[in-house]
Amino acid sequence: MVGDLEYSMKDYKKEIEFFYNKLANDEKFALGKFADGEWGAIKGTQFLPANGEWAANGDHPLYEIARQELEDSLRYQHPEYYVAICPCYKETIIFSGQPESNITYANIFVNSNYEFYKTKYVELYKDRDIHLVTHKDTNLDNLPFKVEKFYQIEYNAWVLNRDLPDQILQQNPKDKLFLFAAGSFANILSHKLWVNNKNNTYLDVGSTLNPWTQIERLKRDYYMGNKDLECLICPCPNYTVDTKL
Repeated sequence: MVGDLEYSMKDYKKEIEFFYNKLANDEKFALGKFADGEWGAIKGTQFLPANGEWAANGDHPLYEIARQELEDSLRYQHPEYYVAICPCYKETIIFSGQPESNITYANIFVNSNYEFYKTKYVELYKDRDIHLVTHKDTNLDNLPFKVEKFYQIEYNAWVLNRDLPDQILQQNPKDKLFLFAAGSFANILSHKLWVNNKNNTYLDVGSTLNPWTQIERLKRDYYMGNKDLECLICPCPNYTVDTKL
């Protein structure tokens, strides 16, 4: 039981394969990611995640609304709605109330899984109608797949682009693969869009496309040739190293 802190560590490699198979089979689902920044925002911590790409909290009343929406996205439950949480974050796991079956790794697409992501997921994207939500200055020219629709957002989008979910829902998209590179806003999007339109797949891809888009202010070591991270499974203090790599 997750509530009793008996959450079982899942096989890191099998998790990324699990979601890849769902994509390959064109199954509809949603996956949001809750790392330190998202959890800090839910708790009301004042800091700037990802080198200031978004503010976790602020004095404007919209922050409290956005914080509640982020909390709702963590706690919402549906058989095909998944939340990615670092296994170290026991408090977050318990707070989510999610069944163990719907919890995966927050870093599922990076570190030692990134090579699989690049060779399998990105290749699959080429055959899908991709709707991409990311910063307005993103350069799409170098992406190895076509983007059917590009939703341009600001930094701090979870506060500044709050009307985007409604705009997307009004278009009533169907059979699209939504990729979110939008910080905490990705979770709010995944939640609101999935609740109201289960005819698409919604995926928080985080910084995984940055080597092509080159948009992120803070470059990530996992795609910059860091050999330690290429073998890293989980960033927790007691992580294990994949000796097969």
